[in-house]
Amino acid sequence: MSFLNFFRSARHFSSCDQCPQIYYRFNGQEAYGPVPLDRISSYAGLNPDQVMEGRFADEKTWRPLDYFDDLWDSMPASARTLKRLNNERIEIDPSLTEWQGRELLREKQKSKPPTVTQIKRLQQHGVSPEGILTREQAKARIGVMEQAMRVKSELVAAERKRLEDQPLIIACRKRLTQLTRQVSAFLPMWHPDNVEEFEPLCSYTDLVEEALEYAVAFDSERLLSDLFYDPASSTEYYLEVKDDVPDREIRAFQGRLFVSYIENGGEQFDHITSLRESVPLVIISKV
Repeated sequence: MSFLNFFRSARHFSSCDQCPQIYYRFNGQEAYGPVPLDRISSYAGLNPDQVMEGRFADEKTWRPLDYFDDLWDSMPASARTLKRLNNERIEIDPSLTEWQGRELLREKQKSKPPTVTQIKRLQQHGVSPEGILTREQAKARIGVMEQAMRVKSELVAAERKRLEDQPLIIACRKRLTQLTRQVSAFLPMWHPDNVEEFEPLCSYTDLVEEALEYAVAFDSERLLSDLFYDPASSTEYYLEVKDDVPDREIRAFQGRLFVSYIENGGEQFDHITSLRESVPLVIISKV
């Protein structure tokens, strides 16, 4: 549709009551709805990464979201909104739009005395309703009190969980200490991370155990008796040495494997560079 034809197809309504409901879709995919115009306009600016369109329920033309947003801004007030404004004795301008009328009603509601429910909630929180003159003030005070209660409840729950987890944490740290002693055989200066909470500590300890098992498996017999596979490049190599490999070089290689395994959360890292730096006399050739 050309811009001129699209402009000519713009619809006008005498009030919000006359506007059909609207289907909407994202990025040209499945349609949802129909929903009222104010619901569509509320999506404006929420997700700039998605192209949102709408179409009136009584036609097939899809229009950009901006079209409905502009329509909402200029839509004359509905009969229901005008009646509510009259009931509240709010002066009505002849050019009043629907959103302006609703905003006037919202402001009026905010300025009214607190509701019976709000007063009860204030009293439940130990707050005297005296001095709280409007619903808006009551809402804000209740919000503050309930937020404070949520924070307190979260702190109590966290402390209860900490106490419940304490025996498990002690057992897990004991296991980590035992693993650290084994690691010191080839990496004496290594120390585990200081993890406080049980679930992360348990996961970290499991990772240390995996890394230890993985590293110690690379002894001199394994290195020189079979093909060497490097997970980083998915390549197999022949390894040769003219003399026996010193134990200190094997331990250095195991230490590098152990640290790299922990840093990468598994075996997907460069083994060949670590091997060359740890065992300088090794001859490495691709299969």
